Amino acid sequence: MIRVWESGETQQVSLTPWVWDDPGIWGIALVDLAKLIAEAYGKSGQMNSATALDRIKRGFDAEWNHATDTPTGELID
Repeated sequence: MIRVWESGETQQVSLTPWVWDDPGIWGIALVDLAKLIAEAYGKSGQMNSATALDRIKRGFDAEWNHATDTPTGELID
C-alpha cells in the first residue's frame, strides 16, 4: 500500500494508489496512521500522545497551507 523512508536528506515513497476505488479512503488511512504514530510517542515516553497528535496535525496543516517543497514522482507498473 505505502512505504516511506529517508534516503540522505530526501524522503522516498513507494505506493499503490489504486488499492482503493475511492481516494477518500486514503484520508482515513492517513488519520489512522497519525494516531498510531502519536500513540507510539506516548508509549515511548517521548511526549504525551495527545500532544504528539496535535503536533502532527499542526505540521500537516502548515504543510498543506504553505508547502515546503513540491513532491514529484512517476507511476511505474
